[in-house]
Amino acid sequence: MSVLVTGGSGFIGNHLVPLLAESGFEDVRVIDRQRHSNVGQIRCRFYEGDFVRIISEQPEVLSGVDVVFHLAWASIHESSTRDPVHDINANLVPTIRLLEQCVLKRVKRVVFLSSGGTVYGLPKYLPISEDHPTEPISAYGISKLAVEKYLALFYRLYGLEYAILRPSVPYGEYQSPFGRQGAVAVFFGRILQHKPIVIWGDAEETVRDFFHVTDLVRACVLAANSDRPTGIYNLGGETGISLASLIDAMSEIVGPRYAIEIQSTSSRPFDVPKVVLDISRASRLLDWKPEIDLTSGLQRTWEWLHALPVPTALRIK
Repeated sequence: MSVLVTGGSGFIGNHLVPLLAESGFEDVRVIDRQRHSNVGQIRCRFYEGDFVRIISEQPEVLSGVDVVFHLAWASIHESSTRDPVHDINANLVPTIRLLEQCVLKRVKRVVFLSSGGTVYGLPKYLPISEDHPTEPISAYGISKLAVEKYLALFYRLYGLEYAILRPSVPYGEYQSPFGRQGAVAVFFGRILQHKPIVIWGDAEETVRDFFHVTDLVRACVLAANSDRPTGIYNLGGETGISLASLIDAMSEIVGPRYAIEIQSTSSRPFDVPKVVLDISRASRLLDWKPEIDLTSGLQRTWEWLHALPVPTALRIK
């Protein structure tokens, strides 16, 4: 089987591409704006640049490809809501162009990473099942949901199979500790730099079902190999964890050498207070469940982050 991963040098791609190589996919192709060192160590065909431009100008990229893993996304909740027109032009339009090329090149299936944390909007019940109403309260969630609708349309019109994965909050190694999303990585980054952790809203009331990224990419491979032509699957950690409890667990990991300071600020209107996903469909149809517990996952993430070549001033000797 030949596969293409868009955004393959990002946080999730850095785990998916090696897993694909280890799982026996002999022809792994990657598109991203830059090659990450972890992906660079994997035997794959790497195409550097914008994925739509590359697919348009180098049509051989999709020739013979069976499955496309579409991870590339150019915005986060905050930036997409601040500039929804840019979000549409940078994410939705390019994705539709990608689907058109998939049809032309006879790609069998697209595995798309949607967002279980945003497409449902404010939860009417917990845990949230795939049948929950989809009423996103951010432009990010609207764009992700629009791609889902186009995937269903392209299957109906052209037979392009799809698997939509709706992850809650994946975390782990290779996630930037200096960005504006990804609580675990960002919180650890602030701790390492001796800066306060910024919480939007109430740390006790903000709840997420965190799960390690290696469990997410395992689900990606299972979805690619599924004998079902279409499917929508929630992925999460099963148990809701408040940000306050997450910080307590992180404190145990980093130890007494790192004092943790919390700085609270007002909640943002596009943030969903509580996200806990019902993963029973993925368990039943993909034979998937998270395998890495929170403590082990946090330990792995901290060890990776602490080993990064950051300036000496950021470390405690």
